[in-house]
Amino acid sequence: MIRNEKEYQNTIQSIEALKKRHAEQVQALKKLDISDDDIRAVTEPELIFLEDLEDEARTYERLCQGNASELSKFWKLENAGKLLIALRIFHGLTPSQLAEKLDVHPSQVTRDEKNEYSGITIERFQKIVSTLDSGSIKISFQPNEEEAVPA
Repeated sequence: MIRNEKEYQNTIQSIEALKKRHAEQVQALKKLDISDDDIRAVTEPELIFLEDLEDEARTYERLCQGNASELSKFWKLENAGKLLIALRIFHGLTPSQLAEKLDVHPSQVTRDEKNEYSGITIERFQKIVSTLDSGSIKISFQPNEEEAVPA
């Protein structure tokens, strides 16, 4: 996940470099008289990686523009850390600005974001959400159908 403008700019540069390299690779393979199907098979992993990078860049751009629908990508519990990063970006804050609002050292937020907030408490999660004025935590549980007890 792209967390700041520097990472975004690096991602954009990587995308351009990958596109150029891909085009050069395709041309080189065509010169070797390799079929289009074989070229696709060889270059598919790189294209998938390129699509993932482009998707991350678009997500960051939309969050920076305040597009709330982008936040829905992060609603699952396993994405809780990414959600906090997305909310910070959505609200137009840098990690340092969030740290100031939380009254912690900026390196704490940077470290937490690098680890995608792995291992933080629910209380800390709620404090960050509240600080970002983004609502509150609502936890619900829905058992799998095969685990549900019949009525």
